Amino acid sequence: MSRHVQSTIAASVVALAAFAGTASGQWSGNPAANLAIGSGPGGQETAKIASRPDGGCYVGWFDSGTGAYTMRLSRLDAAGNEMWGHNGILISNKPQMTSLVDWDLIVDDTGSAVLAFCDLRTGGDLDVAIDGNGYIEVQMPTGQTGYTRDGALKRSAEGLIVTSDGYPVAPGITIPSDARGLTISPSGEVWADFADRVDPELIGQLTISSFPNEKGLEEIGSNLFLESPASGAAFSGTPGEEGLGTLRHGYLEGSTVDAVREVTELIKAQRGYELNAKVITAADQMLAATTQVR
Repeated sequence: MSRHVQSTIAASVVALAAFAGTASGQWSGNPAANLAIGSGPGGQETAKIASRPDGGCYVGWFDSGTGAYTMRLSRLDAAGNEMWGHNGILISNKPQMTSLVDWDLIVDDTGSAVLAFCDLRTGGDLDVAIDGNGYIEVQMPTGQTGYTRDGALKRSAEGLIVTSDGYPVAPGITIPSDARGLTISPSGEVWADFADRVDPELIGQLTISSFPNEKGLEEIGSNLFLESPASGAAFSGTPGEEGLGTLRHGYLEGSTVDAVREVTELIKAQRGYELNAKVITAADQMLAATTQVR
């Protein structure tokens, strides 16, 4: 690779990292001529570039166009032509946001790209946690509306987004059968990625509900609740608005119970009971002995 090409790659890294909204690669001999390799809403951040033996290169970056960061990779030939189309290809649709602090992109001996970054997943592509106030609205088989904070959602055989028990999640979003991946934004927008398209498609909007007194909700089991006179009427809206919490895709809400601490407390209570029982037994034996002496 020529000295000139190497210097223009360095300029590409600067251009990619400096601008939000459009990622540009300076691949022309004219420093003023930029080649946009990624564009759209949101920002393209922490870009990295790795050169190939044939004079081309890979450019990778984090993209926040859907509201949650995704990892994308583009390949350019020696002339600066986009070989994988505009915006490159989707590598990961829900890396943890702390991945932005450090990641790496290199080229191996075969000319293939190798990416290393932090990608913490819960295992389900529809797992979502509510960060703040709110409940997911669920359509019960009885026709009632249930509410839950259990975000272990899944896809039914018909493509509907449902709870782990199979109850449809309001407002009823159907996932296309050819969707390659899904991303849920903090505001509840559900985006689907397809193998034959560059840009994701918005397929629905999740809403959450809150109550004047959530402690008054009627518990019916399986992490489900019903509205009651004590809870007040439900208010449904867009996550992040009107005091409602936001959604965190790829996370699940953990239990507020510390299992280790609770087991420790149980053992302490058991030991205390055993000691008290021994004290009572000893006192009883002493009383019996005193009676016999008389």
